Amino acid sequence: ADAFMTSDITMLDQEHHFLVALSAMAANQEIMGYASNPLDVMLVLDVSGSMENNNKDEGMVDAANLAMDAILSAGSNNRIGIVLYSGAATQGTANASTATVIMPLDHYTTTATDTVAVTSTTGATTNKTIGKYLNISGGRVTVNSAVRDGNKNGVSGSKSVSGGTYIQNGIYKGWNEFAQVDDTVVPAGNPQAGAKRTPVMILMSDGRPTHATTSYHNVQNSASTYGDGTNGSTTNRTVFLTQLTAAWTKGKMAAHYNTTPKFYTVGLGTSTDAYATAVLN
Repeated sequence: ADAFMTSDITMLDQEHHFLVALSAMAANQEIMGYASNPLDVMLVLDVSGSMENNNKDEGMVDAANLAMDAILSAGSNNRIGIVLYSGAATQGTANASTATVIMPLDHYTTTATDTVAVTSTTGATTNKTIGKYLNISGGRVTVNSAVRDGNKNGVSGSKSVSGGTYIQNGIYKGWNEFAQVDDTVVPAGNPQAGAKRTPVMILMSDGRPTHATTSYHNVQNSASTYGDGTNGSTTNRTVFLTQLTAAWTKGKMAAHYNTTPKFYTVGLGTSTDAYATAVLN
């Protein structure tokens, strides 16, 4: 993965004392600040069962809303999509249904707002009002009912926080969204017409992959997977296969957009887990 952030924004959920850094604007300041390339950003977010521990799922949703607000408000050609992934709790059943696109790649708007505490790298904390795109309630992440896509249509999608961690499937689902883009260059008649879009994937997880398939380049058509959904089922094999899918995906992003893609990883509480670190660093 690329180096993550040089001037990141840290989200502080004061109620749950949860810190998370997730800002595509900061992560891509070299794009936004200098080349001003329009961005196609896929947030690939972990909703495995462990995300409910210490309210990590709530912190993740706050941080994702902050990132989406920053990206979408920065330019009308910036687009974003959301993949939620987990994994089944039994061996061989971590199939394609364990990841879902709740927001296809598009430029979204919302009339709903939320106030979050934002801590800068200098340690100063301020309350910030942002657009609210995602909700979380009762262990389920949903798209806010006020969200509208580029055609002003309502958007719906949701996934419960449960199960294991099938990171490969989340990455592959995100790649499928990029693969469907046929306007990798901003069309005529639009601001920034002729500018190349830059694809950005941001993968978040709070742990090691507990499922993997040898079909690293065709994950969702895989007939079987390794791992039973528990941390104890992670091996060097599941780690390496996940790395292969990430590397393959980055190459496909580069070829499809004919430009250098960005692939960032965010690990939540993974610094002491060698398997998780191997995947997310």
